[in-house]
Amino acid sequence: MIKFGEWLPDQAPLENPGLLECENVLPASSGYKSFPGPLRYTTNAINARPQGAISVRDTVTNSQIYTFVGTDTEIYVMDGATFTNVSRVSGYNTTAEEQWEFVQWGNQVVATNFSDEMQVATIGSGDFDDLAGTPPKARHIATVRDFLVTGNTWDASDLFKPNRVRWAGIGTIDSWTVSATTQADFQDLQNENAGQIQKIVGGEFGLIFQQNAITRMSYIGSPDIFQFDLVESQRGALSPGSVQKFGNNVAYLSQDGFFVFDGQRSIPIGDGKVDQYFFDTVDRSYIQSRMSVALYPTENIICWSYASLYADNGMPDTILMYNFSPSSQQRWASAAIDTWYLVSPVSQSYTLDGLDAVSTNLDTLPFSLDSSVWMGLVNLLGTFDTDLYLNMLNGLPLEATITTGEAWLSNPDRTYVTLLRPHIDLSQGLITVEVGQRNLESEAATFTLPASPNSAGYVPVRANARFLRARFTLQDGFADAQGFDIMTTATSGRR
Repeated sequence: MIKFGEWLPDQAPLENPGLLECENVLPASSGYKSFPGPLRYTTNAINARPQGAISVRDTVTNSQIYTFVGTDTEIYVMDGATFTNVSRVSGYNTTAEEQWEFVQWGNQVVATNFSDEMQVATIGSGDFDDLAGTPPKARHIATVRDFLVTGNTWDASDLFKPNRVRWAGIGTIDSWTVSATTQADFQDLQNENAGQIQKIVGGEFGLIFQQNAITRMSYIGSPDIFQFDLVESQRGALSPGSVQKFGNNVAYLSQDGFFVFDGQRSIPIGDGKVDQYFFDTVDRSYIQSRMSVALYPTENIICWSYASLYADNGMPDTILMYNFSPSSQQRWASAAIDTWYLVSPVSQSYTLDGLDAVSTNLDTLPFSLDSSVWMGLVNLLGTFDTDLYLNMLNGLPLEATITTGEAWLSNPDRTYVTLLRPHIDLSQGLITVEVGQRNLESEAATFTLPASPNSAGYVPVRANARFLRARFTLQDGFADAQGFDIMTTATSGRR
């Protein structure tokens, strides 16, 4: 069997050991799986393009899940399947280049967009309002141990400080006056040519991503409060919307590709694989403002959404997926989905009566009655569609395309191929196969007409060339795509 290897669009077609195309599939441990399409979940839409979101659990009930979404003028909360406006009375003025960032603090959510005053709301009750204590305006926010930490700030005294890290008093969110007693303070990072702060990743210690540097922020107590150690001096985050924590690691997009920071160093994960493909296809004018990242629940996959050069009015239309599980050999794949923003909402539990909030007609429920979604047991990746509704990736599988690298099977002669056998676990799905062929590296490959497997699982084809590749188109879903066999070949001469 010729196995479907890694997707390697950065490498030349001839003798490419992996795949040239790998669209609308999930990278799995031994191959690829179907990519479920978006299925509309909410009963209403938000008012404009989402510019940030978070899903949080009510710490009082420990069961209810709420998803908060910020737009240019409003903040919404998704309670059940309905969006409700929970903005402050005066609304907001988020510019097109800014994003909302949210963080949970106990049973509260703190939000910042740099354009307006920092906001706070109690989870499950009430609207947002200005955070007390005169906090700075900030582009980035995180919780580091018992501190609410901001970065890339503006305040009336010092104005714009793109390299400043500032935090509230220990255990509070509304005590911002510098004080040895409360431990509220700030630090201006002095890393030369490091650029502005792009993201802060919280936890037991903080990781501060600048454009060309990464700094670790460790609590040491009074009088210095935090120690700042430069741990990466040549590389940082190109886009705030590319930084994603998973386990003890952080994935991010840098000026020279995709990396994983493991706490000590940055490890390349896209070099020779997808880095060049990304930079060749991305619309660079939207990298800063319209790139989003989320974990694909249960699949050990990180998803990056971005606007390609073919996007309609800058709407992100491509998702890159990286499976970080060691058993997957760190495979990549892509999906073609128009989505304004990626978010990992956690489904909440419902009673049968409570389903009326979603639909009064059982036939129009987005999921079957026996779905684990209604029990709050399933995390699903969410996407905001062109009409600004939240969708969950739990719909019908998208049509998938897998194209192998190109092989010279009878060097220096041509090869005549007449029969292939795919090793793809289809249930109700359909498959067609085309063979790409060319005789010179300077030629474009031409493909045979699509052919389907016969009752024995074999696909009759007629291809005769020096350089051959195979394209598999999969419809209506499949369980596992592993590879294929070339059943009959013949050497065909050198003409």
